[in-house]
Amino acid sequence: MRSAIRHLLLCLWLLALPLAGAARLQADPPLRFDELRHDFGTIREEAGPVSHTFRFRNVSGRPLVIERVLTTCGCTVAAYDRRPVLPGDEGELTVRFDPRGLTDTFHKSVRVVTDRGRSVTSLFVSGTILLAETPPEHLYEIADEVYLDRLTLPLGVVRHGASPASQRVTLLNRSKREVHLTARVEGGDDCLGVTLPARVAAGAEAQVVVTTIDRADYYGSLAGRVRLSVDGVESPSAISVYGYLVDAVARGVRVAGAPVCRVEEGGYLNLGEKPRGTRLEHRIVLRNEGRLPLIVRKVETPPFVGSDFRGERRLQPGERLVVKLSLELRQAGAVDADICVISNDARTPVKRLKIEGEVR
Repeated sequence: MRSAIRHLLLCLWLLALPLAGAARLQADPPLRFDELRHDFGTIREEAGPVSHTFRFRNVSGRPLVIERVLTTCGCTVAAYDRRPVLPGDEGELTVRFDPRGLTDTFHKSVRVVTDRGRSVTSLFVSGTILLAETPPEHLYEIADEVYLDRLTLPLGVVRHGASPASQRVTLLNRSKREVHLTARVEGGDDCLGVTLPARVAAGAEAQVVVTTIDRADYYGSLAGRVRLSVDGVESPSAISVYGYLVDAVARGVRVAGAPVCRVEEGGYLNLGEKPRGTRLEHRIVLRNEGRLPLIVRKVETPPFVGSDFRGERRLQPGERLVVKLSLELRQAGAVDADICVISNDARTPVKRLKIEGEVR
C-alpha cells in the first residue's frame, strides 16, 4: 500500500514539473527586450509609415525561435528573423506603423510568442497623428454652401510654460452671401481657446484657430469640441480637439537624472472574450526609476473603468505605487481602450496602457 502511494506521489510530482516550468517561463521571458515601449511622438499622416526596432537577447539556455507575432490591426506590422536565436545571442524585431487614414492618438500592442506558445511578450508603440491636408472633394458642410476642411485637430503633448499649441481649420464660404460666425468650446477644462473672424465674404476663405491655454493647475487630456454657428444657427458637426497638458521640464535638471515613470505591472490587459455584464479587477504597478521625486498627476480611465487613484502621488526614487482598477463590461462589441498615466516624467509624461478584447 505504501509503495503504491509513493508511486502515485512520484507520478504527480513528475506531471507538475512541466507546469512549473511553464510558469517560470511566463514570469521570466526567455527573450529579454531592451525596451517594451516606444513613443513615436507626433507624426504626419502624409509622411507615411514609421518604424522602430526593438532589440532582444536570448537569456535562456537553449535556441529559441519567434513563432508568431500578433498585432491589434493591419496598420501595425512586425518584421523579424525566423531563424533560431542561440543562447546569449541578440536579435531584432522591427515594428512598422502606417498612420494613413487614421486619426487621433494611437497605442498599439504587438505580442511576441516564443517557446511553443508558453511565453508571450507584449511590446507597445504609440504617438499622435497630424492629419494631412483634406482634398477639396472631402470637405465637410456645416451650413448651406459653407464648409470646413477638417473636423479633427491633434494638439499633441503641451508642456506648462511652453509656447501654446495651435491648429487651424480652413472655412470656405462658397455661397453668394456674407456669413456671420460665432463659436463655443465644449469640454477642454478651460484649456482651449478659439479665434475666428466675425464675418466671411461670399466666396472667401477664413481661418478658425484653436489654441491651448496654459491653466497652471490642470494636467491631463485636452479633449474638447468646437461648435461653429453660421448666421446664428449652430452646426451639428463639431471640430474634435485632443491633446495633453503636462509638466514643464524642470530647469537645470538633466534628463538622465530626472524622474522616470515605469509601468512594472498591468500595462496591458487582454480581456479575451467576456459576456456582457462581467466585472473584473485589475491593478497597475508604477515605479519611479529616476533620481528625483516622481509626481503622478492623474490616472485617466475610460467610462467602463473605475480607479482608486485620488489626487496626486509623490514617489521617491525606487518607490512603487499600486493603482487598483475595476472594470464593468456593459456594452457588447470590441474593446480597444487606453488608460493614461500623467506624470512629471521628463521623457514620457503621458503613458498609455492598453485594454483590448471582445464583449459578447
